[in-house]
Amino acid sequence: MRCDLAVADWTAALEALTALSEVAADRVGYWGLSMGTDYSLPFIAANPRVTTTVLGLFGAGTGDRLGEQAMSLAQTFTASVLWVMQWDDTVFDRAGQLALFEAVGSADKRIIVYPGDHGDTPDEGLRLVREFLVRELGRVGS
Repeated sequence: MRCDLAVADWTAALEALTALSEVAADRVGYWGLSMGTDYSLPFIAANPRVTTTVLGLFGAGTGDRLGEQAMSLAQTFTASVLWVMQWDDTVFDRAGQLALFEAVGSADKRIIVYPGDHGDTPDEGLRLVREFLVRELGRVGS
């Protein structure tokens, strides 16, 4: 699998961080957009300690092997998901992004959409992402 090295690195980092007393080992968040979404899909699918995610700015192409793999992995997610999308993205098309969001299997998934191209997420969107992570990770018994 093309993401094996990234998954191994993130798993090692997760093990090191969750060994610290300051880190709640059962409530871990992940924030990765664009290629940070692409390369994280197998990591999130394989790690139930990841309970909250911010993903997006990435889409699955229809009919290609990588798109099918992304859709399949997304269906296994149980973590809460906040999906970030740019409506006029020229890197990943709208249909592919919406299809991948729809494939996410989590019962708790949300999407925020802003006008503009791939890198145009406004400061407001980044603030909402931070607030989402803080709120979700701060829940007692999550």
